[in-house]
Amino acid sequence: MPQLFRAERAGSTNGTTHWSNTGRPDGGADEWTVRFADGTCTTMSGHDGEPDVSLAMSPVDFLKIITKRGNPMLMVMTGKLKVRGDLGLAAGMSDFFDSPEP
Repeated sequence: MPQLFRAERAGSTNGTTHWSNTGRPDGGADEWTVRFADGTCTTMSGHDGEPDVSLAMSPVDFLKIITKRGNPMLMVMTGKLKVRGDLGLAAGMSDFFDSPEP
């Protein structure tokens, strides 16, 4: 995510996000913390600190979101994407990143 982050699009946004990719064979989730601060994006494994927004989805839905091939609003309405916290930050985050190349 830091490699695809575009600071000029994020502007002065500061925030902590928790991501959970659910559906592991053991029933658990892969968890990440993504922070935006002072024009940078950093990631770390696990959930660290108090999040401004938390997102939970399957790995397939995560790929749909980051490649911009899925509609996050529709995913929320159908329960494929669960969002808690700052909905404005959640809605704007996709604009902060370029899509990864295949």
